[in-house]
Parts: sequence; structure tokens; C-alpha cells
Amino acid sequence: MITYLRDNRDFLVDFLIKEVPVVKIEAPIEATYLAWLNVEELNLVNPVAHFENHEIGLSNGAPFGAPKGHYVRLNFGCTRALLAEGLQRLKSAVTAA
Repeated sequence: MITYLRDNRDFLVDFLIKEVPVVKIEAPIEATYLAWLNVEELNLVNPVAHFENHEIGLSNGAPFGAPKGHYVRLNFGCTRALLAEGLQRLKSAVTAA
């Protein structure tokens, strides 16, 4: 299971670098299945609602002490197919922002 999560993490990081460079991961992802995504450059008042409108559910970072509108959390502890679909939706949501 650890290898699968590590591979999903690498898939996520590679996708963001190549397909959605405006969304950044600023800290290493270690010992978790959650990625903190910095979406500040999108200038969204409510990033969670924006992404939900594009059929991707992300968690708001504000309840965890992050500045409002700056961070969302993505759970990559899922099948690769589901992760790939979610990342394509993320890309579409970013393009629409």
C-alpha cells in the first residue's frame, strides 16, 4: 500500500508540474495521503466552491490555519483511475478560473 501511495503522489506531482503549473505543492508529501495545494494565484474567493462546480471535491485549508482562499487539500489515497479523473477535472477548473 505504501508503494501505491508513493506512486500516486509522484503521479500527482508530475501532473501538476506539467499540466497545471499555477497550482503548487510547496512542502514535501511524506507519511500521508493528503496534498496541500497552493491555489493562491487563481485569486478565488472560495476555491472549494469553484472546484466543486467543476465536480472535484477538495477540502478547504482555512480550518487548518491556512490563509482563506490560498490552500486546498487533495486526497490521493484512491485508485489511479480516480486520481487521474480528478486531476483532469482540477485542470478544467483551473482553466475556467
